[in-house]
Amino acid sequence: MTEDNLILEHLKAIRNKMETLDRTMETGFKDLRERITSLETRLISLEMHSVSQHADTGRQTTRMDNLEDRIKRIERRLELKD
Repeated sequence: MTEDNLILEHLKAIRNKMETLDRTMETGFKDLRERITSLETRLISLEMHSVSQHADTGRQTTRMDNLEDRIKRIERRLELKD
């Protein structure tokens, strides 16, 4: 009987330790999920900024091309040569 009580006490201690570890791990996983979500949000923000920069560069290139074409037309009309 004493042996059975000792085994039960050990099993209870193991169960309590397992429950404590489970809570600790759950808290840790929650923290990791929050940090990953934060990183994903930042990454999306950076991607959007990058896309915006590329679009701005494209618009500027188009405007420069248009200005170059206009200057060439003006030079032709004024019969200017390099």
